[in-house]
Amino acid sequence: MNLADYQTQSRDTAIYPDRDRNLWYPTLGLIGEISEHLIADETEKIKEAGDVAWYCAQLCSEAGLKLDSVIEPITPVEPILRCLGELSECVKKIYRDRHGEVSESDRMIIAFCLNHLWHHCIPQAEQALILTTNIEKLQSRKTRGVLGGSGDHR
Repeated sequence: MNLADYQTQSRDTAIYPDRDRNLWYPTLGLIGEISEHLIADETEKIKEAGDVAWYCAQLCSEAGLKLDSVIEPITPVEPILRCLGELSECVKKIYRDRHGEVSESDRMIIAFCLNHLWHHCIPQAEQALILTTNIEKLQSRKTRGVLGGSGDHR
C-alpha cells in the first residue's frame, strides 16, 4: 500500500471531535503514540508503529497535507521526546476518556514528566536566575498591557 492510499483509507476511520477542523487531537495522539512505540516490546512495535502512522495521516489530512509529500528520513530520538509523548498521551486520554477528570495516576504521570522536562531545560545552577528573569519579563509585559499575543519583543 502506498502512502496516498493509506491516507485516504485511514481517513475513513478518523472519528474524533471537530474532524476536519482539529489539529490538537491528532497532534497529541501522535506524540503519545510515539511515546508508546518507544517503550513497546518487540511484539508490540508493529502495532504501535501503525498507530503512529494513523496519527501522522490524520494530522496531514487536518493540515491539508499529503502524507507522501511530507515523509522524510528519521533522525535519532532524544530521550526527552519520550517524556513529551507520555505527557501528551496522558492529556489526550484525560479529555477523550474521562471528560477532563484528572486521576491520581494522571497526576503521577504529569508530575514525573514535568520533573524530567524541568531538569532538562532548567539547570539547577541557573534556576534562580531563570525564574527571576522570567518573572521580571512577565511583570513588565503585564505593566505595559502586552501579556497576550506572541513574540519575544513585546
